[in-house]
Amino acid sequence: MRELFRTNDLRYIYYTVFAEQKNVILSILPKINQEERRLFASTFVKEVVSLFTKLHLKGNTYSALYLSEPPEINYKLDQKSLNHIQNIAETLSATPIAHAGYLVGLLYTTFLPEKFRNALGIYYTPPALVERLIWNIDSLGFDWKNSKIIDPACGGSAFLSPIAIRIKEKYLEDNPNDFNGLLDVLITNLSGVEVDYFAAWISQRILELTLFDVCFTVGRKLPNLIKIGDALKILDKEYHNYDLVIGNPPFGKIKLSGEMRKKYSQSLFGHANLYGLFTHLAINLNNSNGIIAYVMPTSFLGGQYFKSLRKFISQKYNLVRIDFINKRNGIFDQVLQEIALVVFKENSHLQASSVSISNLTPLENEFKFNVNDVGKYPLNMSGGYPWIIPRNYSNKELLLKSTISHYTLSDYGFTVSTGQLVWNRFKEQLKSEAGENRLPLIWAECILSDGSFVFRSTQKNHKAFFEVKNNQEFLITRKPCILVQRTTAMEQNRRIVAAVIPEAFFSIYKKGVVIENHLNVITSNGKNKVSFEVMAKLLNSKIVDELFRCISGSVAVSAYELSFLPLPDPEKVRELEKFISQSEQMEDKIEQLFEKLYREENVKTIMQIA
Repeated sequence: MRELFRTNDLRYIYYTVFAEQKNVILSILPKINQEERRLFASTFVKEVVSLFTKLHLKGNTYSALYLSEPPEINYKLDQKSLNHIQNIAETLSATPIAHAGYLVGLLYTTFLPEKFRNALGIYYTPPALVERLIWNIDSLGFDWKNSKIIDPACGGSAFLSPIAIRIKEKYLEDNPNDFNGLLDVLITNLSGVEVDYFAAWISQRILELTLFDVCFTVGRKLPNLIKIGDALKILDKEYHNYDLVIGNPPFGKIKLSGEMRKKYSQSLFGHANLYGLFTHLAINLNNSNGIIAYVMPTSFLGGQYFKSLRKFISQKYNLVRIDFINKRNGIFDQVLQEIALVVFKENSHLQASSVSISNLTPLENEFKFNVNDVGKYPLNMSGGYPWIIPRNYSNKELLLKSTISHYTLSDYGFTVSTGQLVWNRFKEQLKSEAGENRLPLIWAECILSDGSFVFRSTQKNHKAFFEVKNNQEFLITRKPCILVQRTTAMEQNRRIVAAVIPEAFFSIYKKGVVIENHLNVITSNGKNKVSFEVMAKLLNSKIVDELFRCISGSVAVSAYELSFLPLPDPEKVRELEKFISQSEQMEDKIEQLFEKLYREENVKTIMQIA
C-alpha cells in the first residue's frame, strides 16, 4: 500500500480555521429567508474572493488590468459577516490556489439554499481527488500541451486550475520562457461550462489567479474561458471537438422535456440522472481518440436505470481505470454516496476491456489517501449488463473463478421481483387487526439480520394487515418465497439480508400475504434445484455478500442486481443440500463450504471440510 497526495497544511487550515468560521456563519443563516440566502451566499463569497485576491497578489497595483469584474450583487452584510470575511480570506491566502478554489466553492455551496443546491446537484471536488484523477490520465500518456480539454460543470475551477498548471509545466519544459505561446495554447485548448453564473465567475477568477504570473509577464489579460449555461443544451456545435472531458458532473434525478429526452434517448432507461446525461454528453464532445475522466457515484455500474448508459458507453469506450473511494461520508460535504474516479478511453476497435482498479482510503479526512492497487481485471462491458468489478484482490481472484461459469438465480429455477405494495398509495387499506379480506402485510422489518423471519409491524406507519379489495389479486403472494431487504447500508456486515417465509406461516394464512415494496421476492418457477432454505442460506453467506458488493454501488439491493449475482454451480449445491440443511449449528462450516463451492471443482474435496 502506498500513500499519495499528502496535504497536511490544508488539513490544518480546513479543520482548525476555515471550518470554524464556516460553522459560525451557518449558525446565522436560518435567520435569513431562502430567497435572500442565495444573495447572501453570493455577496459573502464575492467579498471573500475579492479580499483573497488582494492578499494573494500582495497588493499588485496592476492586478485589476488582468482580472474579470465580479458580478453586481446587492446584499448588505453586517459587521460580523465582514469580520468573518477578513478571517476566511486570510486563511485562504495561506493555501495553494487550487486548494483555495475548492474551499471557496465549498463555502459557496454550503451557504446556498438546499433546494437550489440539490436542483443543480452542486458538490465541489477535494483537491486530492482532482490530483489523483489527473495522475490517472497521466498514466495513459496523455499529451497535455497539445490536447483540447473541457470541464462541462466547472464550478470553482477544481479541475481547470490544476490542469492549467499541468499544461504550463509541460509546455515550458519544451518551450522555456515562451509565455505568449503558453497563453495561446491555454486559450485555445482549455475551457469550461457552468450553469450558475456566480460559480462561473469563481471559476474564471481562480483561473486568472492561477495564471496571473503568465498574463502579467506578457501583459495580456486572460479572456473568459468559462461559458455560462447548461452544458447539456449549449454545446451541440462542439461535438467531436475534444481530447479530454473531465470533471465532477452534478448528481441527482432530473425531469427532462420531450426534446431533451429524445436528444439523450440512447443512454436513458426510466428516470434520468444528471451524471448519466453528462457522461452521454462527454461521449458526444470527444473526438475519435478521446478520454473521459469523471468523479461518479458507483450506482451506474450495476443499477437497472443505467443499463442503457452502460450499453451506450460500451459501444465506443472502454473503462480503463477506476478508483473506488472506501468511505461514503466526509468526501463531499453533505453527500452520502459511494464514489469512484473513472477513466474511459475511446475504443474504435472494440477490443476487450481490461480495467486497472485501485482503492482510495481516506486517512482521517478527505485531504489524504492511501492508494491500494488491486491490479487489472478483464471486464465484460457488453449488452448493458451490470459491470461486476472487484473491489480488492480477494474479490478479483473469486470473480475470475466464478464468472468462468456464471450461474445466476434463473439457473437455480428462481425468479426475483419487487414487492408489489407501495404502502403510501393504499393507506386506508392498512389495518392493525385481522379481519375479513385482511391478509398479513410483510414489511422489511420482518426480515432479521440473522436470516430469520418474524411477523411484526413495529415501525412508524406500519400495520400488520392489509385489506384486499376487488381487482387487487396482483398484490397477493400465495406460494413459498424468499424475501430480501431492498435497502441496506454499505457499512452493514451483510448487504444481502434474506429470509424464507416458513410453510407454517402459509398454513395459518392460507389466503396468502401482501409483500411491501421495500422487499425483493424470490419465487420458484416450479423447477427449483435447491430448497428455499438452502437458497436463502447461500444468499446470506459472506462469500455471496462479497460478490454482491462488486455489483452494487448504492444502498439499494435491487431485484435487477440480484438477478445477475454470480452463484456456484447449482448441481454442486444440490449434491450438498442435505449436509447444508442439517448443519444448523455449523455456520462457520457452511460458510467455508459455500466458499469452496465457488473455488473447487470436486464435491468430494469440498466435503472434506465437513
